[in-house]
Amino acid sequence: MRVLVVYSGRYGERILQNIAKRAPKHWSIAATRIQRIPPLDSDIGLYTPMEVEKAELMLSLLEHAEAAALIPAIAKKAEVEALIAPVDNDIWLPQGEIKRIRESLPEVCCVFPRPFCSLAPSGHRAILEFAKLFGRPKLVIRGREVVEEVEVLRGAPCGSTWHVANRLVGALLRKLYGKLRYYISFTRAWLQPS
Repeated sequence: MRVLVVYSGRYGERILQNIAKRAPKHWSIAATRIQRIPPLDSDIGLYTPMEVEKAELMLSLLEHAEAAALIPAIAKKAEVEALIAPVDNDIWLPQGEIKRIRESLPEVCCVFPRPFCSLAPSGHRAILEFAKLFGRPKLVIRGREVVEEVEVLRGAPCGSTWHVANRLVGALLRKLYGKLRYYISFTRAWLQPS
């Protein structure tokens, strides 16, 4: 799968690095950093990158409301089939921009998870494939009284799930469940005795 990551700051860069580190070998990850943010009512064409990689899936990780205006133009240039534009901050991607993006890209499957780590597998095949690995965290925790091993089946795009998973080893399970049950929806199979 070909993935194009369009980002403008540290938040997007962190996600890009995590996805590039953990993506399957058959994925091709390209990135475009938006350096100049268009002022309101400006000619978007002046701020759209001249060239972008063709991709099946585009991740928009732009950190400015004005930059959201670039999303449809970049998506069209990249000939994307699907778009994930997380709403981690309403200021970066206001509701009006979401509506405008949907109207500008009627043939593109667009999802706007709020926040990014709530993404669940659904929709277009590229989104399904991406959301198998990145989105709403899904863990398998093994141990009896103490956590002996944590396997991340699906992690937050920013990489926090893998970081937390490493720190859980050695924790008391009875205390851990009480803390995590509010953040992660466990299935009955979440805990496997070792």
